[in-house]
Amino acid sequence: TQQVKDQNRESQRRSRARRLELINDLKNQVQDYQRRGASASLEMQRLAQAVTHENQRLRSLLSERGVSQEEIQQYLSSSPAALLKTPDVLYSHEPASFRCEACGSASVFREALPAVTIEKRADSCASSPQTAPGAPGSMASSCTSPETTYNGSSTAADAAASNLPSVSPTDDMETSCDTAASILVDLHHHVDPQRARAALGCKGSSSCTVSNIKIFQLLDNFPE
Repeated sequence: TQQVKDQNRESQRRSRARRLELINDLKNQVQDYQRRGASASLEMQRLAQAVTHENQRLRSLLSERGVSQEEIQQYLSSSPAALLKTPDVLYSHEPASFRCEACGSASVFREALPAVTIEKRADSCASSPQTAPGAPGSMASSCTSPETTYNGSSTAADAAASNLPSVSPTDDMETSCDTAASILVDLHHHVDPQRARAALGCKGSSSCTVSNIKIFQLLDNFPE
């Protein structure tokens, strides 16, 4: 009858409108992820540059305190287990390194340097060979004169890294199973809500979420 035809046409119109709305929503989500990804990449590059600059300044300061670059590199290349066995080494975090996914650099270090204590040599004191903490093979004075203590840390890098935006794409790429089943029922008139939920992979009557990709697949080709 004409009434049934009109109802079918109206149902198809609503289905097409809802499908178009879903497609536009997905496009907006993809564009948003692309923008956030570019922003995160730029932030990662900025952090890598900041950490590299900080490490260079820390190395320069250690050099001024009498620690050679070879000793610094030897310390950084030492295993954390070996450092734990050395009673003179005091540090709050184990040294670590990471590869920057944005720029591909593998020379970016996030290390927590040990507390290095360097004693000033008094003119009236006789110095003798002594290993300074955190600087293997270096010479330190045995005089009990005022101390200069340097505590290296990666707090600046850690604080900046904590400000990186958190990206969770799974939350926005899923749709309620009830909404998805309603879309399928509107588009495929021979489908009832139970069949639609079963095709979406839903079990029982409890509400869940399904992937938008799965919904698109069923919109184009619903199993008979």
